[in-house]
Amino acid sequence: MKVTVEDAGGCRRLMRVEVGADDVLPSYSEVVGLYARSATVPGFRRGRAPAGIVEKRYAKDIAEDAKDRLLPKAYRDAVKKEGLRAASVVDVQDVVFARDKGLSFSVTLDLQPEIKLPKYKKITVTDQGKPVTDADVEEALNSLRERAARFGEVTGRGVRKGDLAQIDYSGVCDGEPVEKAASDCSGLGRATDFWALVGEPEFIPGIPAGMEGMQVGETRKIEVTFPGDHHVEAMRGKTAVYEVTVKAVRERILPELNEEFLKLAGAESVEKLRETIRKDLEERAVQDELARRRDEVAKFLLDGVTCDLPESVVAREAHATARMLVRRFAYQGATREQIEQRSDEIMGVAHRTSSDRVKLGYILSRIADEEKIEASDAELDERIARMASSRRETPEKVREDLEEDGAIEQVREDIRADKALEMLMSIAKTK
Repeated sequence: MKVTVEDAGGCRRLMRVEVGADDVLPSYSEVVGLYARSATVPGFRRGRAPAGIVEKRYAKDIAEDAKDRLLPKAYRDAVKKEGLRAASVVDVQDVVFARDKGLSFSVTLDLQPEIKLPKYKKITVTDQGKPVTDADVEEALNSLRERAARFGEVTGRGVRKGDLAQIDYSGVCDGEPVEKAASDCSGLGRATDFWALVGEPEFIPGIPAGMEGMQVGETRKIEVTFPGDHHVEAMRGKTAVYEVTVKAVRERILPELNEEFLKLAGAESVEKLRETIRKDLEERAVQDELARRRDEVAKFLLDGVTCDLPESVVAREAHATARMLVRRFAYQGATREQIEQRSDEIMGVAHRTSSDRVKLGYILSRIADEEKIEASDAELDERIARMASSRRETPEKVREDLEEDGAIEQVREDIRADKALEMLMSIAKTK
């Protein structure tokens, strides 16, 4: 086997491979034998025709199958021969195969980055954990009551923050109705009998705040300025004037801390409910603090390492992240047009976060190598079981899919990276 490798910039390499005729003959002969055992040739019983006749009759198919067998093995042997740490195959070109000449091809591939590790055993993290106070418990209890609140009719006072107000409104921008400029966003220009929550989030920026103090039956003109990143591109940075009429007002009525509310909350008493809330807040605080410290460790590693990243791996991760962001925006109610308008922003965010994620993965993998951290079969089974639970599939189905995609080893690598990060958390000094 003859292998040459050229630098194609960054982590990318162009590898040319040549396999001699003598080296391809065993695999070629094996394929001929498979065909001979099952081929149908006129004048012979099935599987009884001489190999030479079968080879001549099915020459093209045999050559194609032999090439498909030889190519992956030749690639793996070439990578091993050159000691390359391949991250992904970008492209395969110039594939030529003949029984009497051998196999030759070119592969564009991305390599794993060369990483010089920082002094990861001397990481210091800050302790920002705070105890849960009685005020925190009361705030959480009030939030629980607010979620169970109802709205009741109110008279004799103006609109307040937190009220639900029924309104008619219509807007004008640059002398034209807003509905004309923002024709692709129903409800931004005008609405009748619309129920608006006075407070955050604002359905139209500035209107809820401008409604405070209005009486039922009152009409008021409210000037609003749309932010530069508003989801309706036509209105970004524009100023509009809305005429708003309040038709009814309802105020939020919190439930009493009585037996009915306790039953709804699944608690025996108010004291027990507060104890449960405190415990939940403390557990959440611990998890939040751990997550924050992990971010500190990750930042230390990312800031301490400078390296090229395999473009194909980052691109694959970025596209997966972008799909996730699109699904999130769609779930939040964004239209296809609104998502398309933000496509550049979405891809930018996806690329930045994916670059950091890929880089951190390689750093943690190198630390796992240094510390001889491995992922056991039991840990792999547990990770697959968790993946299956989140996907609502069986572990057997998830494992089958991973093996079909060649992704089992990546799952092992993810486990090693997670264990390396936990190790760094355990030895990090705290200040």
